[in-house]
Amino acid sequence: MDVWKQKEFLGLQTKTLSENNGLAIAIKATLAAAPVRKQGYRLDRSSTEFIHESEQERRLEAPLMTRWCRAGMWPIPGGWERLVAFQVPLFSEQSKQGWGYIDLLGVNAAGLPVVVELKKAAEASVDGKTKSTETPLRMILEAAAYAVALRKNWDTFRPEWIARLQLLDVATTVIERVPTTLDLVPLVAAAPASFWIDWLPVTEKGRSVSRETWLYFQSLLDELASKNLPVSFVSISGHDGRIEGLAVQPLQFPRFI
Repeated sequence: MDVWKQKEFLGLQTKTLSENNGLAIAIKATLAAAPVRKQGYRLDRSSTEFIHESEQERRLEAPLMTRWCRAGMWPIPGGWERLVAFQVPLFSEQSKQGWGYIDLLGVNAAGLPVVVELKKAAEASVDGKTKSTETPLRMILEAAAYAVALRKNWDTFRPEWIARLQLLDVATTVIERVPTTLDLVPLVAAAPASFWIDWLPVTEKGRSVSRETWLYFQSLLDELASKNLPVSFVSISGHDGRIEGLAVQPLQFPRFI
C-alpha cells in the first residue's frame, strides 16, 4: 500500500516533513536516488497520440497541453506562461524503478520549467459518496521529486529545453533568461474543481482532516518555497472534451485553516 496516497496518514506525513529538517533530508535522499537519463526527454511528444478512454488523467492532460501550448493564451498567475511538453520521461532504464513521467511541463516568464502534477476528478461510489482520491500531499511530493530530478539532469535537459522553446516560438526574452544552473523550480498542483471541493471542510472527507493537519500542510508549503520549490494550486473547469471550453483558475489552498 502506498501510504503517501492515504488520507489517514496525511497529518503524520506533513508533520514529519515540516519538522526537524525532514524536508531537507527527503530532498537530499531524492537527489541521490534520481536517475541520470541519457535517452533524451521527448519534449516533442504529441498530445494527440492515442490515449485509452480509461486513462482519465491523460485524457485531461492532452487537451490542456493542446490549449495552453498555443501562443497568446492567458498565462496562469503563479503557474505557467505556456505549456510546452507532455508526459516527459525521467527514468533512465526500461524498468522505471519508481520514476515515471512529468504530466505537463510549463515555462514561466523567467524561462524556468514549471512541473505540473495533474490529478483526475473525484469519482462517486454507488451510495453517492466520493471515492478515495490521492491526497494533495501526494501531488506536491511527486512534483517536488520530479523537480529534483530535473535539477540533477539540467546539464543534459537544458539544451533540449531551449530547443523546444525555440521551436514553439517562445519569446526570445524568455529563452535568454533560461538559467545555466537550475535552482528555482515552480510546482503546480492541478485538478478539476471537484477534486478540491472534496477536501473542503464541508464534505465528509474534508471534516475528517484536522485543522492541525492543514497547519502542518501549510508549514510544509512554506518549507518547500524556502527550498526554491514554490507550490501553486490551480482548478480546472470546462473539461467536457472541448478544448476551447477548458479554463484554469488559480486556487488558494488550503484557504480554510
